[in-house]
Amino acid sequence: MESHNKMSLHNLSTVFGPTMLHSGPHDKKDNRDMLATSTVDVMAQSGILHSSLSRRARGEPIQILERTL
Repeated sequence: MESHNKMSLHNLSTVFGPTMLHSGPHDKKDNRDMLATSTVDVMAQSGILHSSLSRRARGEPIQILERTL
């Protein structure tokens, strides 16, 4: 993939994760809490997209149908 678009999976996830995966509404009482929550949200969104892209790059399905513990 990187050879086609010059971006690693990590970079693609960082750029497109927050755009594709929106977080829920936030309580706007305290800007410091909102900044911290937004930062965690962006990291989670990027991680979720990176996981999906990595699975797809390995030829694995993105949708996980069953989970074993």
